[in-house]
Amino acid sequence: MSVCGPVQIEITRELVSKIEDHKRFRALDVGGGSGRLSVNLLLQNYSKVDILEPCSVGLDKAKQAMVAHQYCGNFYQAKMEQFKWTFSYSAIFMVWCAGYLDRPQLVAFLR
Repeated sequence: MSVCGPVQIEITRELVSKIEDHKRFRALDVGGGSGRLSVNLLLQNYSKVDILEPCSVGLDKAKQAMVAHQYCGNFYQAKMEQFKWTFSYSAIFMVWCAGYLDRPQLVAFLR
């Protein structure tokens, strides 16, 4: 099953477009892997896109895919529990990685 394939990206695009008064300044792709969601959706919809990914291989692929794009932001290699918030985000996208945290850990991360 494709976690972030064309159908899932289109569904997400539709959901984002329906949010009234949604600010589109900076987005964070948590567990961004190779950057597929960022490249195919977020870079077209936000002024800046950052990726948080614990795996160096995935992060390197994301950098290769995104670095030439004008809206490419920062790349962070860290686990969610270790992430240091530098910016406020208009949107935070988490595909599978939220399932790795229990409820108190997820709430702590998002605060």
